Amino acid sequence: MKAYSLPVDGYSLSVRSVGTDDPHAPVIVAIHGMMESSTVWLPVIEALLDRCRFVLVDLPWNGTQGDQWGRVRSPDAWLEVAVNAFELQPDAFAAHSFGASVLLAFLATSGHPCARRTPSVVVSPFFKADPAEFSWALLRRYIGEFPQFVAESITQRSGGRPIPRDSLPRMVETACDTFGVGNWMEFWRLFARMPSLDMRALTQPTLVITGADDFSSPPADQRALCSAIHRCELRLLPAARHFLLDSHRETVARLVTEFVATHVPGASAPRSFCLPDEHAGLFHQHPHY
Repeated sequence: MKAYSLPVDGYSLSVRSVGTDDPHAPVIVAIHGMMESSTVWLPVIEALLDRCRFVLVDLPWNGTQGDQWGRVRSPDAWLEVAVNAFELQPDAFAAHSFGASVLLAFLATSGHPCARRTPSVVVSPFFKADPAEFSWALLRRYIGEFPQFVAESITQRSGGRPIPRDSLPRMVETACDTFGVGNWMEFWRLFARMPSLDMRALTQPTLVITGADDFSSPPADQRALCSAIHRCELRLLPAARHFLLDSHRETVARLVTEFVATHVPGASAPRSFCLPDEHAGLFHQHPHY
């Protein structure tokens, strides 16, 4: 695994390159959700590592950089900085949860050439099509359900290890405090922007994967998202909730593999991201953006 990092306005952006060393192999850029590392994608993409190169992007909401990054720029602007700074030329995007909504905002608003042409997989995105849905009742609901959402995250990511019943409330409280109000507000700010984004601008193939029992990203919202995108397929997983990269990793891996096989041909020219190890230090000396 090759890793590079870059300081930007007091925060750190980093990328890890995993998979085949073939410079002609398709490049898939993977984006993580809130308070999780890009390595959340590794169990899912394992089946593709011998024929694709994955660039795992770590952004300021990865849980190690506080909750004030949104004062510098919006999350989709952070993603654009990473795409430009690391000269990423993706053949496909894959994004999870909050990161999936960030990717959708980037694709819908960015002038970057890759925004209008890159096939994309979004897993459990947060989306609303109608601005009228953003009511006080919806805000209260999402705040009230947040501890339940965090508890589900802890349970799904425990790797099947039992969590003592009396320990889970303390773990949830600690996780909520670590999450911070700033991160939560950045989630809500992006979520509330979704109805204003022109999803019709996305003309590339798009796959939406979501859980049928996801209370935070309900199927009705995902159907509305797919209806707004010209070339979109929705895969609704039964008896599944939000954290599909953990709970249904085999199914997600199969769907990503099928999507890549259908929509991501082998690259015809080497990608510029494939840097020799001796140049890795350049990223540490890059000027701020």
